[in-house]
Amino acid sequence: MCVYYELCKPAIKCNEKYVNAIVLHNLLQKDEIYKFHYRRKIQEAILETIFLIQREMSPCLIEIRDNQDVAIFINKLNKSVNELKKMKWSYRFAFSNVKKEAIWQKEKEICRKLIIRSFLHYEYTDDKLVKRELELKRPVAFLENYVASVSNGLNSFQVILKNSIKLETSHSNFKKLLDSENEYLNKSLSYLKMLEKCKPYQGFDIISTGKLRIAIHDNSDCEIFEQEISMICLLRKNENFIYPYNWMFVCIDLKLESGGATENEAYEDLQESLDLFFYSLFSDSDIHSNIQALKDEITNQTIWKNTFHELVRLGKKKPNVEDKVYLYTYKLNFGV
Repeated sequence: MCVYYELCKPAIKCNEKYVNAIVLHNLLQKDEIYKFHYRRKIQEAILETIFLIQREMSPCLIEIRDNQDVAIFINKLNKSVNELKKMKWSYRFAFSNVKKEAIWQKEKEICRKLIIRSFLHYEYTDDKLVKRELELKRPVAFLENYVASVSNGLNSFQVILKNSIKLETSHSNFKKLLDSENEYLNKSLSYLKMLEKCKPYQGFDIISTGKLRIAIHDNSDCEIFEQEISMICLLRKNENFIYPYNWMFVCIDLKLESGGATENEAYEDLQESLDLFFYSLFSDSDIHSNIQALKDEITNQTIWKNTFHELVRLGKKKPNVEDKVYLYTYKLNFGV
C-alpha cells in the first residue's frame, strides 16, 4: 500500500472515532438531556459542519467522478445535504414546537445515516462502531481531500458549538464532553501536516523498515561512536513526478535519501551519501564537537522526520514488510 494511503488511514480513524464519540453516540443519541433551545444549537452546528465538508470536497469529487464508488458516494452525499438544507429552511418557518420537534427528529435521522455511510474504516453493527473487515477502497485524490475537509470541518464544529452555546458554568459538563475527545482532533491535525510532507512520495510502497547501525572509527580503527538509527526502504509501484527511481532508501534521522533502478543501486547511493555527510561533518579535528553535532542531528525532530517515523511504525504492522538491519562504518582520516 502506498505510503500516502498508509498515512491517510490513521488520520481517517481519528476523525471517525471523534465523530462517533461526540456526535453519534452523544449529541445525536443522548440529546434529550439538553433543553430544546440547546438541542437546536447542537443540531445547527452539526448541519453547518456537514455543509462545510460537502463544499470543500465537491471540487475534488467532481474531478474523480468517473470512479464508480466515488460517483455513488457523491450522489448520496448531495441528496442528503440537499434534503437537510430544505429542512433547515422549513424549520425557520415552523411556528409550533410540535412542527419544529418533528423537523428536528427527521434532520437528526438524516444526519446519522449520512455520517455512518461516510465512514470508511468503521461501520455500525447492532448500533456499535466496529472496524470493517474489508476496507472501502477510494482513490488517493479522494482520501487526500476527505481527510483535510473532515479535519477542518470538525475543528470548525467545535468553534461553532462553543461560540453558540458559550459554555457558561451551567454547561461545564458540555464543555468537558467536547474537550474529552480533543486527542483525536489533535492527532488528525498532526497527520494533516505529515500528509503534506508525504506528498512527494506518493506512488511508493513500504518494502522494509529497520535500522542503520552506524559505527565511526578513528584511524587506529578504534570505535568512537556507535548508534542505530531508523531506515525505511520504498518501492515505486505507481507514477511519481518528483522521484524517477524505482527504489528508495530513506535514512530518517540524518534526513538522507537515495534512489536507484534496483535495491542494491539505491543502497550503494545511500552509502555514498553517508560518506559525503560524514566527510563534511568531520572536516576538522574537533572530534568531540563533531560527535555532539551528530547526536544533535539525530535527536532533532522535524515534521518530515515524524512523518517517516510514523510510516515505519505503520510498516511494522504489515505482514509483508521486512525488518532489516544495515551496517555502515566510517573511518576518520585523523586520530583523536
